[in-house]
Amino acid sequence: MKLMVAMLTTLVLAGCATLTGHTQLNLDHQSTLPSQGIDHAPFARLLDRYLDEQGRVHYQAWFDSPEDRAELDRYLSQVAQISPESDPDRFPTPADRLAYWVNAYNAWVIKAVLTHWPLESVQDVTARVELVRGYGFFYSLQIQVGGETTNLYKLERDKILKRIEEPRLHFVLNCASTSCPPLRPIPPASEDMEATLQQASWDFLRQADGVRVDHSSRQVRVSEIFDWYQEDFVRGSDQLGLDYDNDDQAVIRYLQAIAPPEMQPALSEADSYQLVYFDYDWSINQSPP
Repeated sequence: MKLMVAMLTTLVLAGCATLTGHTQLNLDHQSTLPSQGIDHAPFARLLDRYLDEQGRVHYQAWFDSPEDRAELDRYLSQVAQISPESDPDRFPTPADRLAYWVNAYNAWVIKAVLTHWPLESVQDVTARVELVRGYGFFYSLQIQVGGETTNLYKLERDKILKRIEEPRLHFVLNCASTSCPPLRPIPPASEDMEATLQQASWDFLRQADGVRVDHSSRQVRVSEIFDWYQEDFVRGSDQLGLDYDNDDQAVIRYLQAIAPPEMQPALSEADSYQLVYFDYDWSINQSPP
């Protein structure tokens, strides 16, 4: 992913953002806006209907329902019309803004999957110029956010991660892949965002390819997310006032601070362990039939 980030940045700087072959994800159904913010309730109902207990998605059932695909379009039409940037008065608190960006990203990812369904992996959505796998899905698909045309890569990087310095955001953003953090059964809401971030962190770290401590090899095995976005987690250690000798130790100490209680004893003994990474599973996060 660090390679993808570097290559995509190079493309933008070289003016290649105007490459032909970009595909606009269209919304066939529209919705009116509420008086404040946007209405997340329709998206919450859809997730409640189509997520299983592991946060995987029943894409086939969703695809087979024109009514619910239209409901997702209506929700995204709100996202397309306004944002905390275009209409800041509608999103007065940091939690309001955070809920908007997280839900916008996750909903557009689902829309992209359903548009290309059936799909074995997001990496199967290819661009005319495919320099790295995943380029088609994350960069070439064009979406609307707050009246602007953008893509999933820029939405995550520029609108969310660069503007909101909260490393736990990585645990609520879902890229429709098996190794991604699970979608939340109830999408983040302004009233309980802190609780949502904590629970999302615990759920992700408990995954088989989230975090595992191996005392025999003196290794902490973690998701590749902690490699791709290591700077964010080092910054998280700084935010918490944690001391560390190197970046790997900074990540481990951040994990010690945010891990669920049952994982903390093992992590507390792993201060000087080597940080190694699980292979990332890019297969689609489809719930079994």
